[in-house]
This record gives sequence, C-alpha cells and structure tokens, in this order.
Amino acid sequence: MIDVLLPSAYSCDLIFTGLPDIPRLGDEVYSQGFKIIPGAGFIPAVALTRLGLQVGWACDFGNDFFSRYVLEEAKKQKLT
Repeated sequence: MIDVLLPSAYSCDLIFTGLPDIPRLGDEVYSQGFKIIPGAGFIPAVALTRLGLQVGWACDFGNDFFSRYVLEEAKKQKLT
C-alpha cells in the first residue's frame, strides 16, 4: 500500500566547486571539487518518505551510470 504515487523523472545535478574563474566558451577551467547529486523527482520522493509516507516513485531508469547511481541513492533513502 502506498500513500503517494509520484510519477516523475530524475536528473543528476553536476556540481563543480572551487572554480578559479567563470568558464568562458572555448576555455578550459579546472575545479577543485566535483559532486553528483540526484535531483528532480528524487527530491520530493525523499522528502515525502522522511515525512513517514509510503511513496511509489514511477520513473524510467536505464542501465547507464546515472540511472544506477540514482537507484543506489534511492536504496540508501529507502525509496525502493
């Protein structure tokens, strides 16, 4: 039994930190840090789960790196 059905796609936010300058077209800029964070439908699914609701997250996943990463993070948050 689920409380909320959330039909929503996921995204992966790519966060670059410690940039020495604003990137310009055609120039290479190296960051000091990098992080990938699941976004889009993942965020409300986690929030509703933390509120104690049973969430059914209807989303298409593939077998690519980003799909596997988001699914692993979903397992950590007890979404699956």
